[in-house]
Amino acid sequence: MLNNKKGISGIILTLIMIVLVIVAVGIVWYVVNNVLTQQTEAIDYASKCLGLNFEVEMLGCSPGTINDCKTRVTRASGSSGEAIDGFEVTWIHGTTSYTADDPYTGNIPTSKTVEENLGGLGLSSAPNESEVRIYFEEEDGTKHYCNQVFSSE
Repeated sequence: MLNNKKGISGIILTLIMIVLVIVAVGIVWYVVNNVLTQQTEAIDYASKCLGLNFEVEMLGCSPGTINDCKTRVTRASGSSGEAIDGFEVTWIHGTTSYTADDPYTGNIPTSKTVEENLGGLGLSSAPNESEVRIYFEEEDGTKHYCNQVFSSE
């Protein structure tokens, strides 16, 4: 009775090994493809940011109020022609910063000036500096901000 043992035949063992290798390759390809797709998208948005040049000027606040401050944003001549989807302004006073809840949306053509108001944030002190971050937006509303920050200083 002990001599009548049957094992897995060589053909079945080879087929199992081939299936396992194919599954492993599929899993590795899925992960690598996902990483490459995400990195390609990040590089696409980063390349859109190259050559953008904006001038930011803190205009100050209206007399008697610190909740009506303005920042002027101008797309400098020589800036790349890539159309932006908008920008976000952060007003700064010392170590405190205030970011507008409603960012500016739309492109700014070269040499055009836009003023953005800071209002209704209940500031305790008037800001003396402002920073602008440009963004590009996907169809689903996801915003991709440029790494560079344009400052009024």
